[in-house]
Amino acid sequence: MSPRSTALDEELRADLELLARQQGCELLSVELSQTHLRIILDRQEGAVGIDDCTTVSRQASALLDAHDFGDRRYTLEVSSPGLDRPLLGPRDYRRFAGQLARISFRDGQTDSKRTVVGRYEVVESTDHQLRQLNITDAQTQQVIEVPVDRIHAARLEIDL
Repeated sequence: MSPRSTALDEELRADLELLARQQGCELLSVELSQTHLRIILDRQEGAVGIDDCTTVSRQASALLDAHDFGDRRYTLEVSSPGLDRPLLGPRDYRRFAGQLARISFRDGQTDSKRTVVGRYEVVESTDHQLRQLNITDAQTQQVIEVPVDRIHAARLEIDL
């Protein structure tokens, strides 16, 4: 597999997940482009530190060599998601509920893209499936109900 690919081999991804777990982290995402392989680590408790990133980077580099990854030069980057981290699905929405976030979604009435910055609450159905977010717009204090399937992107905002 070369860095020109858009997807990782399942076995390689599983091995990267194992490396992250061995460091007490979880593999949040792997982003692959023509010249970069970016690995984003997270922790349920506490923050991902520089030592975590350094260790996983060294081990991932050796693993990529063992998998014969890449026939060209590429940059391997291992980092934490940062303070303005993306929210990637139901687990993150639940984990960071109540925090300030920037959420882009398709408006149900106008079908246009809309972005709101505000604090959100999670609304679940009776079978505990994430159904929608209720976002309190930071500017207007209006509560906006957004079905999860209409969310295009969401990320935490730095809350000063």
